[in-house]
Amino acid sequence: MRDLHLDDDQVDDVALVCTELVTNVVLHTAGPVSLTVRVDGTGVLVEVSDDEPTLSPERHRSHDLAAESGRGLTIVEAISSSWGVRCAGRSKTVWAHVDFP
Repeated sequence: MRDLHLDDDQVDDVALVCTELVTNVVLHTAGPVSLTVRVDGTGVLVEVSDDEPTLSPERHRSHDLAAESGRGLTIVEAISSSWGVRCAGRSKTVWAHVDFP
C-alpha cells in the first residue's frame, strides 16, 4: 500500500480493518481464515473468509462499556465506506471497502 503513495493514516485504517475482521474469525470460528486485500480505482477492498456459513456478524452488538472486546465491527463500520457479508456454499466472506480521499 505504501507503493501506492497512501499516507500513514490510510495505511493504518486498512490495517485496522484487516486486523478487526481477522480477529473476529479467530475468536468465533474453528476453521482456517483467508485474507485478501485488493486495490481498486476508488480504494482498498478487504475480504476475510472462513468456513462457518452459519455465523454471520452482527452490525451492532451490545457490549458493556468496560468490556475489552465487542467493538470490532463498529470500528470497521466507522472506517469503511461500506461493508457486508457474502455466503457461498459452506463458506462466508466478510468484506469492507476503505475509500481513498
